Amino acid sequence: MMYYFHNYQVKMQKNKIMILAILTIFTVVLAGSASAFDLGFLSGDDEPTEVTIEGIKFNIPSGFQEDKVNSIENETAHSGTITYTMNGKTYENAKGEAIAIVIADYGDYNVTDEILSQVADDKKTVNGVDGYVTVDNNCTVFAYEENGDLVTVTTTDDSLLETIVVA
Repeated sequence: MMYYFHNYQVKMQKNKIMILAILTIFTVVLAGSASAFDLGFLSGDDEPTEVTIEGIKFNIPSGFQEDKVNSIENETAHSGTITYTMNGKTYENAKGEAIAIVIADYGDYNVTDEILSQVADDKKTVNGVDGYVTVDNNCTVFAYEENGDLVTVTTTDDSLLETIVVA
């Protein structure tokens, strides 16, 4: 039993490294794509748009446009012996602000509070959803568990989290 627990801890540490690498890549992609974003649209609609990714609802603030080039669809990755699948979308606005939402499904492994605390630093509740938040390189990452999956919302403006995350 102790061997299994130790193995599980090692796998989770490898998961943390993989998740942080993915978030770092997203930060670079968000920064690069925000500067190349087409500023030719203005919607005039102040209501957020509801989107669903892997059955989880989010509100995208008005003025944000989906960047389909940087979307993730059923991308499989490995961390040790654990295989997981990621799905995600990226949004940008005319101000250069960006949002990236990624859902990681670890199959038989459910995301726990212990795992979330390894992904982000500080425990925080956003719009009634408990999770963890960290700020890194002008981006804020809010990580939480829903339906056993790891949900990460990364944004260049942390005030957007209250709009994006739906309880």
